[in-house]
Amino acid sequence: MVSKVYVLDTSALIGGFSPGKEETEQVTVTSVLDELRGGLSRSRLEAGLLGRKVTILEPPAGEKVEVKRLAEKTGNRLSDTDLGLLALALSLKKGGREVEVVTDDYGIQNLAGLMGIPYRGLLMPGIKEVLRWSKVCPACGRRYSVKAVRCSACGSELRRVGRKTGV
Repeated sequence: MVSKVYVLDTSALIGGFSPGKEETEQVTVTSVLDELRGGLSRSRLEAGLLGRKVTILEPPAGEKVEVKRLAEKTGNRLSDTDLGLLALALSLKKGGREVEVVTDDYGIQNLAGLMGIPYRGLLMPGIKEVLRWSKVCPACGRRYSVKAVRCSACGSELRRVGRKTGV
């Protein structure tokens, strides 16, 4: 039987996720602890760590590079913490674990969806559809990769737009 593991984002703890109330294994990355400067959210995580309900793990470098490349390719804007969480989830999934990312962060949810990793939110309804990002010229309508800045035809500054995926 495959064991399930929750990968906890900062927003999950801010949103009221209480590690002590869950029987499912829970993990996160060090930078989540760093993002929680104090208050109830940090206390929840520290209690989960002391009670051995939550484990801090760091993702392998290879998975972090893979997730970063996918984020860049698809135009998802994520912090280093977000990339680390998704890399950890990917590593656990590759190791045969059933993974669910707990987050209210739409960027994390979007990239998790593209990677085939389940996610759930707490306070927010979650994304309605997974998007791939590109850039478009507001003046002439030409499309560009997410890395482009200006339209090569008319010189206008490009806007980031999302398009539905089949995922």
